[in-house]
Amino acid sequence: MKSLTKEVDLHVEELIENFSHLSNFEIMTMQLQKFKSELDKGMRNNLKKIIFIHGVGNGRLKQEIISILKN
Repeated sequence: MKSLTKEVDLHVEELIENFSHLSNFEIMTMQLQKFKSELDKGMRNNLKKIIFIHGVGNGRLKQEIISILKN
């Protein structure tokens, strides 16, 4: 039976091996692309719950995710 829940880790070290050359903007862009991609896949696959792990930092990624979800 297919699981109806998925967990997605948006920490940059989970998305790319070497990120030292990337700016904060580039890192957030990559994280948001992964978020949107996984959200789209989850919706297509009728997932009931997706847990996005976004870390703490200054909360900017979380704010962006909430903004996307509201729209």
